[in-house]
Amino acid sequence: MNMKKLTLPLAFIGLMAMGVSSQADVLYGIERGTCNVIKLEMNTDGSGLVQSNLGSVIADYDPSLYSADPLAWQYNYPNGVGYELATNRLYFTIPQDPTNKGGASELWYFDLGTALTTYVGDLEANASNGTVYNGIFYYFAHLTDNLHTYDLGSGNESSVAGVSNGATPVLELGDIDIDDTGKLFGTAGDGAGQPYVYFTIDDLSDPAGSFTEVATGEINTIQSALGCNGDLWVNRTISGEFFILDKSDGTLTIDSATPVFLGPQFNDLAAGFCEPEDTTVRIPLCAGQHTEMGAIIVSYDGSDLCVTYETYGDWYMVQTHLSVQQDPADFPQTGSGNPKVGHFEYGDDWLDFSQMEEYCISVEDLMEKFGLEEGDPLFPLYIAAHTAVVRVVDGEVVQGETAWPCDGEGFPGRNWATYFMIDLE
Repeated sequence: MNMKKLTLPLAFIGLMAMGVSSQADVLYGIERGTCNVIKLEMNTDGSGLVQSNLGSVIADYDPSLYSADPLAWQYNYPNGVGYELATNRLYFTIPQDPTNKGGASELWYFDLGTALTTYVGDLEANASNGTVYNGIFYYFAHLTDNLHTYDLGSGNESSVAGVSNGATPVLELGDIDIDDTGKLFGTAGDGAGQPYVYFTIDDLSDPAGSFTEVATGEINTIQSALGCNGDLWVNRTISGEFFILDKSDGTLTIDSATPVFLGPQFNDLAAGFCEPEDTTVRIPLCAGQHTEMGAIIVSYDGSDLCVTYETYGDWYMVQTHLSVQQDPADFPQTGSGNPKVGHFEYGDDWLDFSQMEEYCISVEDLMEKFGLEEGDPLFPLYIAAHTAVVRVVDGEVVQGETAWPCDGEGFPGRNWATYFMIDLE
């Protein structure tokens, strides 16, 4: 991760200005038997569990097509639930073959903004578990220890066989989660009716070399999701009980007879999001105008305005250019209205295939830049965020594109460059 603190003139100092949430963990799940998408606010401060029904994923496909016993089908699928914050999408899986729920899967997503369900693509194996990390859908093929990755941008799928090195060759998932450091946490049966296995993978680039079977779990048929502060929430599918699992040894922080909450039953869970203490806006980032492959995140904590570029999957940044103005007419541009990115105030023309770049500007510098006095309003602000990106496959650059925010306001010239307005006060 590459972070920069900007003053005027440019001086780069490392700084992380994103706040740490003190609010409730937000999780998502698809309820067993109804296929309803449920938002869960895990309030451990005494206010309890808050549930919100966001709609049903069966609005766009009919589960009765998938089994002679639709209710039994709904008690196993949808499954493989993973949430992607940048797009606000909840990914899930269903069987490819309507007559074989144990066969290979289809990948879909539920848009939490529009409540619409969309087909993504076919997976190579049965995904009874799943999670999304850096634009990749991860899952273990059911009843194996083969870890699969499906690139949400390109649709390419690959796998690593036998990651447990024979320790647990038949993983009856269960669920998996990946934290922001790239560490994977998994819960699964051993395929022989024994208590669930709790395992970790420390390095996703070497899953077999970093697989650890930590312990056997205290409860079976559990789904899991990471909370804002790193708590690993687990849900007992057959009862709806929620516990917190100790990631260091696989035990429950509260004994198995005393759940933290009693809620719905889920086939799978996904970590939602953490509301930071500062105010944050996320804008999807598109390469070549139509390919969404990252995000622009703008945060403001009263002292600094930070703009973070993120790319996912096999997309990498080689240049960034950023301009912040109080009037969009002040963006550096040609007489015909095309942006002059080389004249933007902030940026880097020599990035080494980066997937995260952050620029933080102090309020004092912004006030000086705009000639503001104490008490003058800083917002709204207009932001033009450009990046040059490349797509890398098997170590080779296969594509190069310009990237701008996907749905911003257009510059007046003959171009597809965009900017957006924020008001974070």
